[in-house]
Order: sequence, then C-alpha cells, then structure tokens
Amino acid sequence: DCLRLREDLLAGGHLVVIGGGFIGAEVTSTARSLGLEVTVVDPLPVPMSRVLNTEIGGWFVDLHRRHGVRTRFGAGVEAVDGESGDLRVSLTDGTVLEASTVVVGIGAVPNDGWLKSSGLVID
Repeated sequence: DCLRLREDLLAGGHLVVIGGGFIGAEVTSTARSLGLEVTVVDPLPVPMSRVLNTEIGGWFVDLHRRHGVRTRFGAGVEAVDGESGDLRVSLTDGTVLEASTVVVGIGAVPNDGWLKSSGLVID
C-alpha cells in the first residue's frame, strides 16, 4: 500500500484524506511537503477530540490550516466514486470533492469479543 501511495503522491494532484486522526495527519503532512493540495474530511467537528480533547484537537485544525490544508470537519463521507486519478468524494452535507488520490485513515476497532468469557477485565 505504501509503495502505491508514494507513487500517487509523487504524481501530484489533489489528495483527499478521510479521517483526521494520527494516520490522516501524517499523510496530510507528507503530501503538503510534496506540494499537493490536500483536503481532510472527518465527521467530528474537531478531529481527535475522542482521543485527546477539543482544545488539543483544535491545535491540529489550526496547524493544518496554517499549512494550507483545506478542512471539512463535521461532515461524513457518503461515497467515493471514479477511478484512480479521477475520483469524487461525496460528503453528507452535499459537497462533492474532486481528487486524484484518496486515503482512508479511519482507525480500527479491536476484535475483543472472544475475551468476554475469559474472565479478564476488558476496559
């Protein structure tokens, strides 16, 4: 995945990053340093506010914007259509973003259901 992403980023264009967490922030930073236009989309009004808090999440918003990143926070993604190099990202607020590359960094949920009967405390 990372080799293909590297090729796409080096080709330039507009990158849409779905997810404003740590992975999304790293990809965004790298893409901006390579000169790409970047838009970050996250359904939370303040990214990373579930992991950190709204104040620290706000710092990330300010940092992105100071570096020329467009942000669409508070809007989810309904669909990604098109083919590599010519993509459209439809948001829940009706906005459609054009992109040459889309990266989805929305985290993971651990599959710990099988541990419930183990007697271990799961927090």
